[in-house]
Amino acid sequence: MSEQDRFDDLLRSALRRVEPPAGLEGRILRAAGRRRGALRGGWLRAAAMILIVLAAAGFGLLWRQERARAERAEQARRELEFALQLTYDRLAKAERQVNSIGVRKIRFEEVPQ
Repeated sequence: MSEQDRFDDLLRSALRRVEPPAGLEGRILRAAGRRRGALRGGWLRAAAMILIVLAAAGFGLLWRQERARAERAEQARRELEFALQLTYDRLAKAERQVNSIGVRKIRFEEVPQ
């Protein structure tokens, strides 16, 4: 028997059909089902975490915008208070000047047009 013949025999025996052990198909399908379930659960957990992060970021953005709005409102309140105080001071000064020249009442009359 030549070396080529021995090689051919070895190759034939290595490539001959072998029957699978009993229950192999069921074990493979169960393992694939577990893996698919684990992957599905992993994707669900990842999606849930992404949603949580996006929700937290959204609430953070809303909180930041509300804080900026409150700061602008407070600044406007301070500016209005300053303007009212300035107006009061100017009117008080004008009243003192009017009183100092002896005018007690000023009558306003509507002028016909």
